[in-house]
Amino acid sequence: MWLRFPLTLIATLGGTLIAYGGFYNHFSPHPKVGDHALALQMIPLELVIGVVFGALVFRLFGRRLQQPNPSPHAGSSLRMLYRLAHRMNGVIDLNQLERTPLEPQQVRDMLNTLEGQGKAVALGNGRYQLS
Repeated sequence: MWLRFPLTLIATLGGTLIAYGGFYNHFSPHPKVGDHALALQMIPLELVIGVVFGALVFRLFGRRLQQPNPSPHAGSSLRMLYRLAHRMNGVIDLNQLERTPLEPQQVRDMLNTLEGQGKAVALGNGRYQLS
């Protein structure tokens, strides 16, 4: 979170300098002579370009920070659950979870989520059919 402002400032200054260099060289990769006068006249436009670039970086980091971070183990836990279901012919029995490293509450939460998505059906007595 604290990196958002320094990176935005760096992006703003970098965008401004790139725009300055572009006007100085007439946007040519191999200029013969640079144009100091044009680059100095275009400083307001170069600053606007830098600020726009910095605002885009600021917004990008803002969206990234607002997204919830999924648990790094959520995918592997779900794969373990599907493997367990495959070994048990598609049926998960909550009473037989001692053989797995999954915690019972974690399995219940995953099964409730899958049931809400229509990927699991409760059969009763702690048994679920996965599709």
